[in-house]
Amino acid sequence: MTTETLLGRIARRIRDFLPKDRFVRSATILAGGTILAQGMGVIVAPVLTRLYSPGDFGILAVYSSILFISLNFASFRYEFAIPIPEDNQTAVDLLCLCIVSILITSALFLLGILFFYNELGRIQQLSLLMQFIWLLPVGFFFAGIYQALNYWAVRERVYSLIARTRISQGVTGIVTQLVLGVLKFGPLGLLLGQIIGQSAGVGSLARQFWNKDKNNINFVSVTTLRTVACRYKDFPLYQSNASLLNTAGLQMPALLFAGCYGVEVAGWFYLTQQLLAMPIALVGTSISKVFLGEAARMIREPLKLQKLFRKINLKLLLIGIGPCLILAVGGQWIFKFVFGAQWVQSGVYVQVMAFVFLLKLTTDSVINFAIIERQDLSFSWALMRLVFVVLGIMTAVWCGLSGFWAVVFFAGTMIISYMIKYVMWGYAIRQLIVKME
Repeated sequence: MTTETLLGRIARRIRDFLPKDRFVRSATILAGGTILAQGMGVIVAPVLTRLYSPGDFGILAVYSSILFISLNFASFRYEFAIPIPEDNQTAVDLLCLCIVSILITSALFLLGILFFYNELGRIQQLSLLMQFIWLLPVGFFFAGIYQALNYWAVRERVYSLIARTRISQGVTGIVTQLVLGVLKFGPLGLLLGQIIGQSAGVGSLARQFWNKDKNNINFVSVTTLRTVACRYKDFPLYQSNASLLNTAGLQMPALLFAGCYGVEVAGWFYLTQQLLAMPIALVGTSISKVFLGEAARMIREPLKLQKLFRKINLKLLLIGIGPCLILAVGGQWIFKFVFGAQWVQSGVYVQVMAFVFLLKLTTDSVINFAIIERQDLSFSWALMRLVFVVLGIMTAVWCGLSGFWAVVFFAGTMIISYMIKYVMWGYAIRQLIVKME
C-alpha cells in the first residue's frame, strides 16, 4: 500500500467527523493538512538535530532562501490567476501557461548555473552551496509545478486532495532526511529530503487534473496562451513585485548570516526561525481567517473595525506573552535539552528574538491592508522591512561585531518595522474614518 493510498483512507475516515458547512469544512481540511505536515516536522526536529550539524542546516537555509526567492519567477505569478476565470478552458490555458513558463525558467536556471558557475562561486553566499548548486533547478522545477497545480486544485475545491498532498510531502521529506541522516549523507540528505518532499503530491494533483480536464488541453495553443498572458498581465507586473519583496524580507537574513558569519550561524538562525514561526503561523492563520471574515462586513464602519482589531490584538498579546517570556528567560536551556548541546546558540537566538515573534503574532495575524484597499501601504511596508533587515545585519558586519550581535541588530530592526506597521494601520483606519464621515 502506497503512502498516498494510506493517507487517502485516513482522510476519508476523518472527513466523516468534519463540520457540514462547506466553507468551514474546507478551511478545516486545509488547516488540518498543514498542521499535521508541519507538526511532524516539529516532532522529528530533535532527531534531525542529532543526525545533522548546524553547518548542515546552514547549507539547507541558503538553499531554501535562494529557492523561495527564485520561485517568484517560476511562472511569474500567473498561478494566482488560475482560480479566477469562470470557464474551465481559460483556467486550463493559464495552468498550461504556468507549466510552459516553469519549463523555460527551469532550463534558464540550469543554463545560468552552467555558464556562470565560476562567477557564482565567487559570490560569498553562493560559494557555500556550490557543490550542491545543481539541485537548485531540480527543486525549482518541482516546487513550481506543485505550486501551479495547487492553485488549480483550489479552483476545483478538492481541498481534501490538497491536504493529503501536504501530509504526503511532510512524511516523504522527513523519512528521506531521517534515512539519509542515519547513512551520514550530511547536508545532501537535508537537501534531497526537501526536494523529494516537494515533489510528493505532484503526481496526485496531475492525475486529478488529467482525469477532469484532459479534453480541454486539445484546445490549448500558442494563441490561447498569448491571450491569457495578456489578459492577466497584472499578475507578473504587480503581484510578482509585492510577492518578491515579502519573500526577500523573510529569506534574506539566512543568506546574509551564511555569507557574513558562516553556515553554522545560518543553521542556528534557521532552526530558530523554523520552530518559532510554525506555531505562530498556525495560530495566526486561524485568527486572521476569523478577522478577515468579520472585517469584510465592517469595511463601511471603520470605528467598529478598529474596535475589533484592538480586541483581537489584545487577545493575541495575552496568548503569546506567556510562551514569549518562557523562551526569553529559558530558551538556551530548553534548546540544549530538546535538540542537543550543539544547538545552545539557537536557544540564545530565541531569547533575543522572542519579542520579535510576539509582535509578528499580534500584527501579521490581524493587519491586512488589502481589507481596506491600501495595497500601497502593504507594498511600502514590505520594502521598508527588507531595507531594515539588510541594514540591521550589515551594520553589525561593518562594525566588526559577532553573529550574536547581528541577531540582536536584526531583532531590533524587526521590532521597529512591526511597530511602524501598527502605526501605518492606525493611520489608514483614521483616514477611512474621516472619509466615511
